[in-house]
Formats: sequence, structure tokens, C-alpha cells
Amino acid sequence: TPADGGSHLGNSIRRTSQGLVLTDFLAGTIELSQDEGRTFRNVYKVYDNILGMDFVDSVHGVAAAQFRNRSNKWVFTSDGGLTWHPSNYGTESWTVRGRKGTSIFIATPEGYSDINDYLTEVMRSDDYGMTWRKITTLPFRSASDVQFSGEALYVQTGPSPCPGCTYPDGYGIYRSLDSGKTWRGIGGPDYWADTRFGLVHDCKGTIIICADKDNNIYITSELYPPSDG
Repeated sequence: TPADGGSHLGNSIRRTSQGLVLTDFLAGTIELSQDEGRTFRNVYKVYDNILGMDFVDSVHGVAAAQFRNRSNKWVFTSDGGLTWHPSNYGTESWTVRGRKGTSIFIATPEGYSDINDYLTEVMRSDDYGMTWRKITTLPFRSASDVQFSGEALYVQTGPSPCPGCTYPDGYGIYRSLDSGKTWRGIGGPDYWADTRFGLVHDCKGTIIICADKDNNIYITSELYPPSDG
């Protein structure tokens, strides 16, 4: 049951020490349920939309609390989502990922969707989302998602045409083995902005599931640890 009964579109939901925490895109709220999802209450609101969210453990999380309002910042919590505080960074990003059991968050924002010539910056926080720094700028615009598989990072190229974008290894999935500093393409399709792809990791390898713009599904796998050699 939404907190205010209005229009709602959930983006991310996570279980934390406080209960179930949900980011609501249309309402511009972060909502908390302490009764297994039967009811929710607002714990944070912006006059904008709220996008991706993730947690590295049961108490530390980050939410991308910016869509069109350029003055908003991403927010972080250290109490399981009960209270939220602004960081030093913000842009449109439908996904934020945390490396479980650490203080590290990574994001590869697709940038504002009302701008068609944007190169994705790989952003990293080492202090549970309080401060962010740029690792590198990709030569293309990502679809927004970034995924961890052990020490490897994966992104998918976003929509074309993009006037300033280049694709050194073609479209598709790109992988980094050095914490996001350098990237190499491993094939696959590009996809729409504001989307995600699937990744399953175990001790033997990584399975990647993604789609193209015609909604055809692609599946590939890599042994772990992967190698660029």
C-alpha cells in the first residue's frame, strides 16, 4: 500500500535491518515497510524523482535522488534506511551498485535523458556513499547498469546514435578488471537507456543475460576469474 495513495513506480527494493526499503520514482520518495511490505511510510522525499538504490550490508545504502533537478544530490544511509543524508554528487542514474561486505559503491550513470550527447563517467565511493570521485570517462554512453562479478565490473553500451560516442570494441558488454579504470568489450548488443541486464556469479564463472532493442535475449558466460589476455 503506497504511503499517500498517489501515482507510484518502484525502482529498487532492498531488505535491511529496518525492513523493506523502496525507492519510488514517480513519488520522489524513499519508503520503508516494517510489516513485510503490507504498508509503507515515507522516510525521505525530494521534489524530483528517485532512481537506483543499493546496500552493501544491512545498514549502509545509497539512493540516486536526482532526475531533472540538477541541484539534488545522491543520498546515503547508515541506519538501514531510516534516515538519509545528501552526498557530494548527483546526476541521473537508474542504477547504483554496492560491493557486498565493503564500503564501496560504483555507478555508471547514463546521464540526463534530455541530453543525447553524454559520455558516462564511472563513479566510485569508498566511504559508504558519503563522497564520490570519478574513476574515468567511458568513450560511450552506458545503458545505466553496472554489475559486479568478483573483482570484475560489467556495463552495457547504451542507445545510439550518440554524436560524441565511440565504441573501441564495438557495441555490447564491456568489462573492467582494474576497478573501472580501463574497459574492454566482450561482445553483445547495445540497449535502451535507463535499463539493466542480468548477471549471475558463482565460484566457476559469470553468466551474463542482456537484451537488444528488439527485445531479443542474449546469454554468454565467462570463466572466473576472467582474463583480457
